Amino acid sequence: MVKISDKLHCVAYRGTDSTLIGWKENFNMGFICPIRSQVLAKVYLEDFAEHVKGKLLLSGHSKGGNLASYAAAFCNAKVQKRIQTVYNYDGPGFEEKILEEEGFQRICDRIRTFVPQASMVGMLLGHKEKHQVVHSTEVRVPIQHNMYSWEVLGTRFVYEESVNSASVYLDHTMKDWLASMDIDKRERFVEAAYSLISDTPDKTLAGLFSNWKQNSKLVLRSLIHMDEESKRTISEGMSLFLKCAMNASFLPGTE
Repeated sequence: MVKISDKLHCVAYRGTDSTLIGWKENFNMGFICPIRSQVLAKVYLEDFAEHVKGKLLLSGHSKGGNLASYAAAFCNAKVQKRIQTVYNYDGPGFEEKILEEEGFQRICDRIRTFVPQASMVGMLLGHKEKHQVVHSTEVRVPIQHNMYSWEVLGTRFVYEESVNSASVYLDHTMKDWLASMDIDKRERFVEAAYSLISDTPDKTLAGLFSNWKQNSKLVLRSLIHMDEESKRTISEGMSLFLKCAMNASFLPGTE
């Protein structure tokens, strides 16, 4: 929480931590809504609003931006009326049914979403709100998610006209991939994939990748001993992803 004045407070939500279980909850967003962190974000906002007066700002980066948007959309009407603006910094969106909810419709015009020109995370799932594209000085696409690479001039971001072809390509690939699987298939794929990496001794993404040689052997061993149904789930999910990726490569503007 940040107290800006006696009549203006900002509630800021953090993004995903580095733990594997934290990232699993991110993937759960593809088939569950609300996830536990979204529920807690709403509860926290309503509780906090009871203790302060005046207008409210909500903000968050990455998953935190999603939490800020969810809390704003589904908090009680009295609190929602006090929300001045929601700042979503490269946070993922929601399933279409969430975007059509009355609460989201009421708050949509007050959500300001910012993404870098090669946005990956911020283009996931669906968005109804308008977004602005910020210039990132980082060449490596995944690192553009880091807000410290976003260019600032004075008190404002430096903007681009639109996201680039890499972002468009990923957006089409991920949306087509999710559309090709029903909710049950998405859940089974996430559970099967998580069971593979959770067998490694490292419980954070940093550890998983820093010890990738050892961990890749453990993942392969787990895959070999996995039950046939789970193997089939992994195989079908990856095949669908590759198919969607190849189809997306032929879209205009993705060369």
